[in-house]
Amino acid sequence: MSRAIDRLPTPAHIREKKVIIIARSRTGTLSLYKAMEILGYRTYHGAEVMRNGVAHMEIFEEALNAKYFGIGKPYGREEFDKWFADYDAIVEIPAVFLEEMVAAYPNARFVHVERDVDKWYRSIMNTLGHSLRAVDEFPMKQLRLFDNYIDKFCSFHLMVRRLWWHGRELEDGEEVLKRDYIELNRRVREILPKDKLASFNLEDGFGWEQLCPAVGCPIPDVPYPKPNTPARFEALQVGFVRSAIRRVILLGTTSILVPTLGIAAWYYYVKRR
Repeated sequence: MSRAIDRLPTPAHIREKKVIIIARSRTGTLSLYKAMEILGYRTYHGAEVMRNGVAHMEIFEEALNAKYFGIGKPYGREEFDKWFADYDAIVEIPAVFLEEMVAAYPNARFVHVERDVDKWYRSIMNTLGHSLRAVDEFPMKQLRLFDNYIDKFCSFHLMVRRLWWHGRELEDGEEVLKRDYIELNRRVREILPKDKLASFNLEDGFGWEQLCPAVGCPIPDVPYPKPNTPARFEALQVGFVRSAIRRVILLGTTSILVPTLGIAAWYYYVKRR
């Protein structure tokens, strides 16, 4: 059986990876993503996974399975070059492929952003935690049977839950999430020498004055992008599945079940948020 990464067309050109930003979700990564775009970089972030659709969700899940659960061939430079061919900066994704990214792109600039672990955990539970619960409940749990995008969206989120929560219930994951987050930040400093790493703490303030010198760019004459509040996070998540839910609502079928589920999802997952 072919791998998801092998089913991607061979890219005509692979961009040099100039900046690798190691930062877990909820450490200002969406602002970083938008900031890097303003600076002229073609940037890959978790939002790109969802926007690129089923293929990229399958690839990300496949790569996580290979690294963390021993299922399939681990990803390295060859796979990353194909996955990120059109991008010259990567944000957020390197946090789960730290060693592999450092080995694959040793000449890139490396930026590390962290935050207070308690604040990080609260932010995760106020955003991602809600999404992880929604994809495993009615009606999303049933809708994934009728739409491939929704299926992969749910599957990918459940993979994140399995990886970060180590099989625990959402409410019981505080200890392991904090432990893994602290360990990630320790490994970043251990693996990357100081002369290769620009490291920042979100609580110390982070904006153009910190980012631009780290990536070798002049400070632009525009405000630094706004933070990804819980409300904006929910709106972004809803945006990813809205068209898929519409497809289910409009799906032609002799059964009333599918459109009923679609309408239920529309009000539960879209209108209520």
